[in-house]
Formats: sequence, C-alpha cells, structure tokens
Amino acid sequence: MINLLPNDEKKQIIAARSNVTLVNYILFLFMGVIFLGLSSVVVHYAITDTKTNAEVLIAENAKKSVSFSSVRGEADALRASIAKAKTILDNEVLYTKILTGIAQAMPTGVVLENLNLSPATIGVPITVVAYAKSTEDALRLKENFQQSPLFSQVSFLSLASTAQSSAVGYPITVNLSLTINKGPTQ
Repeated sequence: MINLLPNDEKKQIIAARSNVTLVNYILFLFMGVIFLGLSSVVVHYAITDTKTNAEVLIAENAKKSVSFSSVRGEADALRASIAKAKTILDNEVLYTKILTGIAQAMPTGVVLENLNLSPATIGVPITVVAYAKSTEDALRLKENFQQSPLFSQVSFLSLASTAQSSAVGYPITVNLSLTINKGPTQ
C-alpha cells in the first residue's frame, strides 16, 4: 500500500494520535489522584474514628480503675501482711525438732541436768551439763551430738568423775559446749 498523504497531514495525524495518548494518560493520572484523595479521606476518617473510640475506652477504663483503687489498696496491704508472715515463719524455731534431736542423740546411761532453749540459744554456743554412768557413755554422747545435723561445734569443756553427783547412779559429770543449728530446727 502506497501512502499518498502529504507530509503535513501525516504529521498532523501522528500529533493527533500522540495527543489522544497524552489525554488518556492525563485522564488515568487524574483518576489516580482522585482515588488517592478518596483513599486518604477514608483512612483519615477511620483513624479519627479509631482515635475517638480509644479515647472513650481510656476514659471508661480510668473510671473503672478509680473503682478498683480500693481493691488495689487492699491487695497491697495483703501483700505486706504476707511478707510479714513470711518473715515470721522464716524465723520460726520448732523446739519439738530440737527436743527429738537431743533425745535421739542421747545414748543409754546419760541424763541431762537441765536444758534452756530460747531463740537466743539458737545459733550460739551453749553449755550442756549431763551425767553419765561411764566414760564411754560420755564419749558416745559427744560423738552422737557431733554426728547429728542439729548440732555443730561440739566439744568437751570438762569430763570429771565425782562421787557427789546431782544424779544418783551417774558418777561422771560432762560439760559440753555445742551450737544448735538454725537450719534443721525450722
């Protein structure tokens, strides 16, 4: 096919086609701008609505938290009371454990003169006076106290044989120094 159109008209047709393409691009761009504008308005409205709802929720929760402040105060008081009770229980000494530990450590043929137990005697060296029928019984008493987890630092202060003992039938007087451990007494 032979193109018989003059050059000016060819240029005009090409320019017209370019103009149509440019108008299409401009329309597409304009529709894109409108879409983005509408999207921005919708997003702005949604964010504003969410912000308003969040502020309302915060105000409602603030009102609720005021009503729970008394409960929070009671919980704090209970927490402090539990802490005090724990402190007291941590310092508790079970004298029954001490007495049963002493009874288990006492060999046959040995008696105690007296025993003074108080919170002040736990964890510090005390002197125990006992009477034994024989020196072997006195030595066994010391060994049993040393092997018991209830006592530490067990040592003889004196071991004497006296005819005038306070306990009849127990001629050996034993003075022991020992410390009652706090851990096993709780």
